[in-house]
Amino acid sequence: MIDEPDSFSPRQGGTGDINGDNNVNLTGSHGRVWRGDIHIGLDALDRLAERVPPRRPVSANRLELLDKRFVPPSGPGFAQAQERLRNPGTVVISGQPGSGRLAAGLMLLHRSGQGDVSSFQELTVTEGQLDPDPRTIQEQERLLLDLTGYGHSQLSDIKNAVEIFRAEVEQRAYLVVVVSADQQRAWGTDFGRVLTIGCPERAAVLRRHLEVEGIALPDKAWFTPGLAHYLHSGRMSEIAELADQVRAARDRALSAEPGNWLADALNALADQRGAARNRVTALRDGRDKALLFTAAMLDGASVDEVFDSEARLLTVAKYPHSGSHSLDEKDFTQRLDDLRLKVDAHGVRIAELGLDAALRTYFWTSMPGLRTAFRNWVASVVASQKVTGPHKRQIVERFAEQALAVGEKEHIVLLVHQWTRENLRAKNRDNYRILAEILLHFGLTHEQRGQEFRRQFYDWAKNPSTATPLARIMVPLCETVIAPTFADQAVVRLRHLAGHGDEEVRSAAANALLRLAGVAHFWRRILYRLCPTEDSDHFPAPDRLLFAGLAAPELLLRVRAVLGHSQVRRQLTTCWRLILADPLDWTPELVTRWLSAKNPVLRRILVDAAAPDPALLGYLYGIGRRWQAAATPAEDAERVVNDLRTAVDRALDLTFLSPEARPEETGR
Repeated sequence: MIDEPDSFSPRQGGTGDINGDNNVNLTGSHGRVWRGDIHIGLDALDRLAERVPPRRPVSANRLELLDKRFVPPSGPGFAQAQERLRNPGTVVISGQPGSGRLAAGLMLLHRSGQGDVSSFQELTVTEGQLDPDPRTIQEQERLLLDLTGYGHSQLSDIKNAVEIFRAEVEQRAYLVVVVSADQQRAWGTDFGRVLTIGCPERAAVLRRHLEVEGIALPDKAWFTPGLAHYLHSGRMSEIAELADQVRAARDRALSAEPGNWLADALNALADQRGAARNRVTALRDGRDKALLFTAAMLDGASVDEVFDSEARLLTVAKYPHSGSHSLDEKDFTQRLDDLRLKVDAHGVRIAELGLDAALRTYFWTSMPGLRTAFRNWVASVVASQKVTGPHKRQIVERFAEQALAVGEKEHIVLLVHQWTRENLRAKNRDNYRILAEILLHFGLTHEQRGQEFRRQFYDWAKNPSTATPLARIMVPLCETVIAPTFADQAVVRLRHLAGHGDEEVRSAAANALLRLAGVAHFWRRILYRLCPTEDSDHFPAPDRLLFAGLAAPELLLRVRAVLGHSQVRRQLTTCWRLILADPLDWTPELVTRWLSAKNPVLRRILVDAAAPDPALLGYLYGIGRRWQAAATPAEDAERVVNDLRTAVDRALDLTFLSPEARPEETGR
C-alpha cells in the first residue's frame, strides 16, 4: 500500500469537483456484518450500480468558463503548441508575466487531443520530485506543470525529475510545462524548442469577458479616461478584474448606462489604499473606526445588524466605555452620516465602489495587534441572533480573505475547531458546520496558502480521533475541491478518513472514493494505493472493504479499459489472493458477482489469485458450483463454471485427468 508525500510548490491553490456517476453505499440496512472496525451490509453490493444525476466536474466547469472568456494569444506559438498536442506528448510554453500564459496552458489541454478533457491534473514538486507518481498517470490525462514561480537554482534541481516524468508519461498523456521568459534557454535544449505565447489583444479580452456577463459597452465608452492603461499594458488578471468590477457596478445599480459602469469600475480599481488610509487616520475616536470597519466587513447589512456588530467589536476589543449616557451621544444615523456611509434599501454601504475592500485591507494590514480581536469578533457576530445568515456568511468569507492575505492560517484553523466541536448545541450545529466548510474551502483554494491547508487536511485525516464534525466536512472537500487538481492527495486523505473512529465518517469517505472511482484514472489511483505489495500478507480491514466496492463488476466494467493494463491485473490478483486466503462473509458474494459478469479476464484473475494452492482453487470452484446450482438461466452459468473448471485444471496441471479424477471442491 502506498501513501504518497504531500506536495510543495509556489502555486498552491486548487479548485473543482470531479465525480463518477455511480452512487455507492458500503453500509446496508440488513445483513450487517462486523469485521474489525468496519461495518458492511451484504446488500451494499446490490447498490453499487445505482445511478444518481451526474454532477458536472467543477474542474471541467473551470475550463469551460475559461474557454468562454479566452482569446488566443498573438503570434504563432499557441497554434504550434496545439499542433504538437494533437496526440499525447509534451510542449513547453513561455510568456511574459501578465500575458495569460497559464490560461493558455490550460486551454491547450482543454482544446487539444482526444479523450476525456475532465481528467485534468496539476503537477507539483516535492523535494525535487514530481507529484503524482508517473505510474498513476492514465491514458489521455491532461497535465499542467507551472514552473514560473521557480528560480534558476531551483529549476536546475528539478530539471532531471521533469525529464524522467516526461519520458514516463508522454506516450499516453498530454503535458504542458509553463516556464517564465527568462527560463527559455535552459529548457529549450532538452525539451525541444520552447514556444513563446504572446499577449492576446487586450480590448478583445475585455470585450469577451463583458459579453459573458451580458454587457455591451457603447463605442464612446472605449475612450473613457483611465481605460488606456488596461488596453495597452494591462495584465490579463487586471482586465478580468476590470470586467468583474463593471459587472459589480451594474449589479449595484449605480447607473443605467454601461459607460457609467465602466467609469465606476475604473475608479474602483484606482489605487484606493491612500483613500482608505486617509479615511481611517482622519478619525480620532476609536468608536468611529470600529463602525467604519464594521461597515466595510458587512457592506449591505441593515442598520440594526451594523449596530449590533459594532457593539460586539467594541466589547471584544475591550474598548473603554465613553461614560456618557446614550441620550447625550450622537444618534446612530448621525454617526453613519458623519462617516459618509450610505443608507438605502440595500442597507448600509460605503458609497464608493471598491473602497470597502481597500478599508478591509487597511485595517487588517495596518493593525496587526487587533487581528485576534477581529477573529473573536467574527465568532461573536456569527453567534448573534440579530445578524442574518447571508451576512454571517459574508463576514466569514471576508475574514478568510484577509487572514489568508496576511498569511495567518492559524486564525482560520482556530475558528474551524471552534465551529466543529462535538458539544455544540444541535440547533446551531449545521450552521456552524457550513461556515467552517466555507473557511476551509477558502484555504484550500488560496493561491499561496492552499498547500498549507492540504497539509493540515493530511494531519487531520491521519488522526482517527479528529473531531467527527470536522472529519465529516473534510470528506466532501477532499472529493470536490482537492480531487480535481490534486487527485493523488485527495485519495490519500480519503483513505485515511476511511479509517476514522466514527462509522459515518468511514462510510462517507469510502463512498466518496467509490464515487471518484467512476472515473477511470481515479479508479486506478485508488487501487494503486490499496494494493499490498506482492510479497505482503497484510491487507487491513478498511482496505479490504474498499476493495470490495472498487472491484464490484458494476463499477469495474464501467471503467473496463483499465483491465487492459497488466499492472491493474497484477494488483487485482494480489488483492484477491489475500481475500481468498482469509475470506470474509462477503467474499463468496463478490466472487459470484465476478462470475456473473461472464468476463474471461475477471475469471482469469480469480484463478491466478488462487493458484497454485489446491485448497484455494477448490474453494473458488466450490463457490462457482453453488452459484451455478442457483443461477438462471442455468445454461449460461454452466458455461461459465465449465470454463472456470478448465482454468482450475490448468492451474493444477491436471488437464490430462478425466472429469471423474478431478479434485473435489471445498466448502472452506
